[in-house]
Amino acid sequence: MKSIPLIFLILFLTTACTTPKPVGSYPDKQNPPENPVNGTPSDQPIQPLPVNGQFQSGNVYIDSSDLLILESYPLQLNLVITGNLPDPCHQLQFTVNPPDNMNNIYVKVYSLTDGNSACIQVLDSFSATIPLGTYPSGHYHVYLNSISVGEFDS
Repeated sequence: MKSIPLIFLILFLTTACTTPKPVGSYPDKQNPPENPVNGTPSDQPIQPLPVNGQFQSGNVYIDSSDLLILESYPLQLNLVITGNLPDPCHQLQFTVNPPDNMNNIYVKVYSLTDGNSACIQVLDSFSATIPLGTYPSGHYHVYLNSISVGEFDS
């Protein structure tokens, strides 16, 4: 009989851990950005969130990345990544830097979290599409967190 409350506790914690969190959602529900992204599936791009003083930068554990060249004119690129956030309280973020003088495009993926909130310590999986945009003619190399993920000709 004593094991029944333990079973309910385990079921509750398991359910709490598997509740999906929208990638790219704004952590401050009272002041969302102009174009929030809710429940971003992998075929929609995530949008960077504004950063203010209450959030801390965190890690992202990337499992795979693919550079997608869209069949369009002008040529458009997306970077599709899958991986894990440190916990469900972290929000996925990214920055895409313009090409340097060697035509290297550096994409940085990281997470933001409110360091003052308590959160269950379990990895939170994600799949996201990062729009890289269009580029003038040339040969380019794309790096994700300083690791080469591909190259293309525009």
